[in-house]
Amino acid sequence: MPKHTDNQAIAQPVLFEEISLRGAPPPLKIQHSKVPTDKVRFDTDNPRLKYKQQLFPDKTIRELLFAEHDTPWLLKDIEANGVLDPIYVRAEDGFYKAVEGNRRTAVMQELLTKYPDNPNFAYIPARILPQQTTEEQEALLMASFHVAGKVKWEAHEKAGHIYEMLEILHLPITELVATLHMGAPAIKKAAESYKLLEHFKRVDGGKYAAQAEGKWSFFSEMLKVKEFHERHQKSQDWDDEFCRWVGEGRLPRAEAVRDLEAILKKVRAKTVFESEAPEFAYEKALKEVDRSDPSRNSRFYKHLENMIISGRDATLSDLEAASSNEAARDALLEAHSVLLSFMEKSGVRIPATARRPV
Repeated sequence: MPKHTDNQAIAQPVLFEEISLRGAPPPLKIQHSKVPTDKVRFDTDNPRLKYKQQLFPDKTIRELLFAEHDTPWLLKDIEANGVLDPIYVRAEDGFYKAVEGNRRTAVMQELLTKYPDNPNFAYIPARILPQQTTEEQEALLMASFHVAGKVKWEAHEKAGHIYEMLEILHLPITELVATLHMGAPAIKKAAESYKLLEHFKRVDGGKYAAQAEGKWSFFSEMLKVKEFHERHQKSQDWDDEFCRWVGEGRLPRAEAVRDLEAILKKVRAKTVFESEAPEFAYEKALKEVDRSDPSRNSRFYKHLENMIISGRDATLSDLEAASSNEAARDALLEAHSVLLSFMEKSGVRIPATARRPV
């Protein structure tokens, strides 16, 4: 394997670029260089890696990175073309921490193991951050790449990074708005949804922690429902209950949260949802809702419901039109005829004891 000096970038013309972060001069002066591949360490504080390690503590970081669906493609691309987009590193204890570019690092280290004598894999192109770079600046740099930039993380990964910046590093919301190009409410809601995922992993002594993969979207959907958002703000009991429903599998997918409000408003449907076997609870509860409210899935019954409401709220001028306007009378008579015909075809009969409401 090619020789190199520990913690020393390979000798080459020194190039620099300057990046301004947090609006505070002077800007970061970043050196472009190449660093020894086997001297780069993964960033264990990276929100994506930290999240995956919590879910799969028995796997190494390299195993977790290679488990991502497009890493095999990245391996083939780098083997053929090299690393075209330099990683970001920071010198640390005789090594380099991969602040950005953990997957490229994993791929290069895999190729170096496979081809130990190939100089193409001995060094990796890198942008070296200055020692004075703060943790907050690193977080904002990653956010500019993967939340607001072109190389975007998955939605739950972006939410996790926003949560880290807002709740752990306590960066001002104004700085996040400027960096992420997002409104303050959207930033706060993203952080809140990830905070709920963290709560999910702790509820009932961590009973559902192993199921956390893929569950963030349930909490994101929950916060979109006004009534649920208000419940969340008022009581942790609601959060605990919702977490149990998600953990037990009573909600088969995140989109099902949109029907949950209707389910909880119907006593019978709510009872079915909470008491049935988890795998059947949602579908059976939804059938109870549909039985009690046919307008949910029918344009006809929705229009009928609106007509009933309009009839009860009719004004004096509406009544006068029925007695003096021929077109209005014709419309009423046609509506009456159509409704009677529908009732006859469906087998609905007016009870003999029925009385007109006063």
